[in-house]
Amino acid sequence: MNRWFSRMLAVTVGVTALVGAYTAQAQQNGQRGQRGIFRLSVLGLPAPLHTKLQITADQKTKLEAIQMRLRTEAQAAGQGNFQEVRARREKANEEALAILTADQKTRFEALRMESDKYAGLGRAGTALLVVDGLTADQKSKLEALSMETRTKQRELFQGAGQGADRQALAEKFRAMETETVAAVTKVLTADQAKTFDTTLKAIPAGRGFGRRPGGNNNNN
Repeated sequence: MNRWFSRMLAVTVGVTALVGAYTAQAQQNGQRGQRGIFRLSVLGLPAPLHTKLQITADQKTKLEAIQMRLRTEAQAAGQGNFQEVRARREKANEEALAILTADQKTRFEALRMESDKYAGLGRAGTALLVVDGLTADQKSKLEALSMETRTKQRELFQGAGQGADRQALAEKFRAMETETVAAVTKVLTADQAKTFDTTLKAIPAGRGFGRRPGGNNNNN
């Protein structure tokens, strides 16, 4: 029962934070194109990306400590304090980045630039960072899918408005993520799909489709 409640609380808090973040971003961008709310961050990277960056056991322990502290601070701040949560998240991400070596930082920035192209795909976009051998045609299709999904997300937010049923919104996000994962898989070869699926399972459900704080799709 406690585990079920914790999961539901995470979804509710995450969707609320995402709606607030989207609103703030929309106000900043005005009528300009959306750049993407979330970016890959060092905190919450799945195990396959830890391997890719050669994160040591000591570094992992330090990153987990920062993430745990951020989660505690976010819960204490409450669902409505978006600015405070965002400020704490940005500070935590700066601390996490400082833990990396110069070479790791260079490789991480390269991964983040690649991740930006798939920002609309949520955790599926993160899983793609581990998939090798993507052709130019595959990348083009995946980037187009990312833009299409981002448009759907924007329309979902705009249609929700103030006082929206957050549980219903969470359900719509879960359905959208399921559709996105299936669409991404169709673009990949059989071997690539296996790597993608394995990596996806290492990323908590909801990441990038309504989860935050303390996750890996931040602006820092």
